[in-house]
Amino acid sequence: MSADRVGLELLADRVRAVALGRFGDAPRATLELSWDPERPAAAVDALAARLGRPRRVAFAVGLAFVHVARVTLPPLPAPDRRRALALDPSRHFPVDEPVAVALLGDVAPPAAGDGEPAFAVRRALLDRWLDAFGAWAPIECVEAAPTSIARVLGTSDDATYTVPAAEGETGAMEWRGGRMVSVRRVPAALDEAGSRRDLPDVRGVDGPWLAAWGAARGIDEPADVQLVGGEAARALGARRVRRVATAAVVCGAALGLALASLDRARERRLAWVDAEIAAAAPRAAPAESLLARIGALDAAARGADALGAGSPSVPAVLAALGERLPADAAVQALRVRNDEWEISGTARAAAAIVPALDADPRLVDVRATAPSSRTDGAGESAGRETFAVSFRARGTR
Repeated sequence: MSADRVGLELLADRVRAVALGRFGDAPRATLELSWDPERPAAAVDALAARLGRPRRVAFAVGLAFVHVARVTLPPLPAPDRRRALALDPSRHFPVDEPVAVALLGDVAPPAAGDGEPAFAVRRALLDRWLDAFGAWAPIECVEAAPTSIARVLGTSDDATYTVPAAEGETGAMEWRGGRMVSVRRVPAALDEAGSRRDLPDVRGVDGPWLAAWGAARGIDEPADVQLVGGEAARALGARRVRRVATAAVVCGAALGLALASLDRARERRLAWVDAEIAAAAPRAAPAESLLARIGALDAAARGADALGAGSPSVPAVLAALGERLPADAAVQALRVRNDEWEISGTARAAAAIVPALDADPRLVDVRATAPSSRTDGAGESAGRETFAVSFRARGTR
């Protein structure tokens, strides 16, 4: 049996699969099997033997492999919030190696001041899975299991639900007002299970299968909000463009052949087909242009990586700012454009900012970019002055 879409929930010792057809979201088949996350090839072979080769696959990565944090980010669109989170993952997650990060997918930001769940997974482990399962079928979506579950819970009652986690842990997912507000990994010694519920059945799908089902239903989620990063994200986007371009060409060719078959005169049919082939070339130009643009973007990304290889890291520059700025200084905005940094905010004595930063050997070309003005206000905000300063980190030229 071959399915159109397969959603996989990757647990600590098991894989749950839900297969969907081309039309509709009702599961056609479910499958659960054991696996070794460090050696996934055996599980891939078992899935291929039982489910055939699907057109596309989506991952719901279980909490056993996911770092969870609650973060407060600027009220930006989901892709921009994810990029902000990826700038310095170690600020939010206990990691010292490359990770892929994500929030709750393509959703609106939370209310001002409210935090939101964020997720990170080791990139080396994720890349190993992408390589192994990619030999079975194209991987079109990767997200944390709570994101997949949230997609299908809908208007379920407010509650805290139990979800699988690592050995010796329990996962807890809090659902309020039709929105997931928190996710936690609770050690067994601290577990208070009495206040939690098992996941409910949704539209005839049992609770334990919601993550895999939700992943399959979200297989078209934009690549820039998924739990992938680096080359994997670019490859996923390029593959989607190629698939759309190929489908357009195939549909055009199929339509041409169908119309040609209606003509009973052989010579007239051949002439018509020749004309259609000639006309298809300019129609394929937009697809070729898209592929060329993707190649140019990949080259630009590699160039940016090479440019940044010898530059100070973002944490190093932030550390320099933390050491040199006066204790009363409040940075309200930070921007990086090419190799120039800009900060703005308020301080008791704005005139002291430029000399303080200029004294640091790690910072060069320090200058004020806007005149200082005194802020209005009462209490702690009274008597403060605005500042706007730009500089470069040594070694960026």
